[in-house]
Formats: sequence, structure tokens, C-alpha cells
Amino acid sequence: MPSGDPQSLVLRPSKGRLYLLLLMGLALTGMCVLYIATIGGGIAWLGVLFLGTCSLASAVDLLPGATCLHLTSDGFVICHLFRKSPVLRWDEVSQFRVRPHRALVVFDWDRDTSSPRRRINRALLGGGYALRGVWPLKPQALADLMNRWQANCARK
Repeated sequence: MPSGDPQSLVLRPSKGRLYLLLLMGLALTGMCVLYIATIGGGIAWLGVLFLGTCSLASAVDLLPGATCLHLTSDGFVICHLFRKSPVLRWDEVSQFRVRPHRALVVFDWDRDTSSPRRRINRALLGGGYALRGVWPLKPQALADLMNRWQANCARK
């Protein structure tokens, strides 16, 4: 990814959405703990483990630089929990589309079509990859932005 690229945009997550996810995760984790304390363990321990992990991920996402979407003329990089994807080149990804009823922007990447995880994602989400709903744009506006970047950069 070129560092001095004049045509570059970095989207950072909406702090409000991340705080909302964190609060919801903590509240649901607390409900599972309360359930365990009053009624007994069982499946509620799985809830504590899963929801606690989701809450922790939301808390980490709030740290500066933990999550971003970096668009350049070559492609884009998704950074989540301080882990960066490889550069997804504009000519190697499908058109971006909004998955109805899930508020997710989904797409496919030509380089990664056969992995079982991607096949499951395509069956459940309608695309091999999804951009989480934490960005400051509504899903349709994000899909439109990504499609504009893809179209503009493909012409060069």
C-alpha cells in the first residue's frame, strides 16, 4: 500500500456504535452471570464466554488505531483488532452490496473463493466477506462509497 498516495481515505469506526456494542455485550454477559448465580450453570457459561469475548473485542476496537478501513487507488485494507488484511485490490473484488435484513456490506474476493469459511459466509451472508456495521456511514452509503472508489480506480 503506497504511503504517499494522494488518493487515500481512512474510515474510522463510529465510537457511538462501538460503545453501544460494548454496553449490550456487557449487559448480556451480566444477565448470563446472574442466571448462573440464581438458577445454575449449564449453557449460560457458553453465553458468558461468547458474550464476554465479544465485549472484550468491542473494548479493544475503541483503542486508537485498532480498527480502520483504508482506501487507496490500489485497493483497500481492513484493520480489525490491530490485525490488517492484505491489500484487497479493486480489480479482485466483486461489487459491494448490502445484505438485506443484516445491515452488512458484503463482497467477494477472487483470491479466496474455495475455503470452507468463505462458502459458509456466502451461504449465510450472501458474500465471502463483510464489512462490519461499525462505520460512520449507513450500509448503503458505505457500499456506494466502496463501489465509487472501485469504479474510479479501475478506470486508471
